[in-house]
Amino acid sequence: MKYQGVFSIAAILCLLPSVATAEFFISGKVGYMELTADEFDVPTGGDYDPAETYTLSAGYLRDNILFEVGYMQTGDFDFQSNVIENASFSLKGPLALIGAQTRFGESRFGGAFKIGGWFWEAEGQYETFDVGEIEKSESPIGVLQLNWAATENINLYTEYTYIHKILNDGGANMLGVGARYAF
Repeated sequence: MKYQGVFSIAAILCLLPSVATAEFFISGKVGYMELTADEFDVPTGGDYDPAETYTLSAGYLRDNILFEVGYMQTGDFDFQSNVIENASFSLKGPLALIGAQTRFGESRFGGAFKIGGWFWEAEGQYETFDVGEIEKSESPIGVLQLNWAATENINLYTEYTYIHKILNDGGANMLGVGARYAF
């Protein structure tokens, strides 16, 4: 298995102490994604602007083990260049995550580490012409999250996500804030 080491670390993190609970949840997140542009096939003198992201997900939390499935979509990554004008692309697709969550002592603050995959497709635009699907693939992702239990059922969180291998083996860094409702 290509990512066996990452899954081993996640299994160890699942053994972290936590309060025994079992609950389903829904979650929504908005964020900001920036491509690691130096790894992209970018014409000389150009760069991609960052894009906003939107994620909706549902999952199950048992003790400190987290399973989550969802859908993530980005806004347009606009290409800024004097050579090529009005070109952009966006990404969208389902994602699946597994991870570990814990609370810091008796406080309302906690953290989580999640790994998984994003099954994305890229769609491009040039001028006013919709190029359509330009690539489709899957990428491994890693997530670090800090959360705060606002109430017994509502958690507010901020997270950093690294997405590996998007378009020509480049990556992406994402910061986001969200809310999770447990039932």
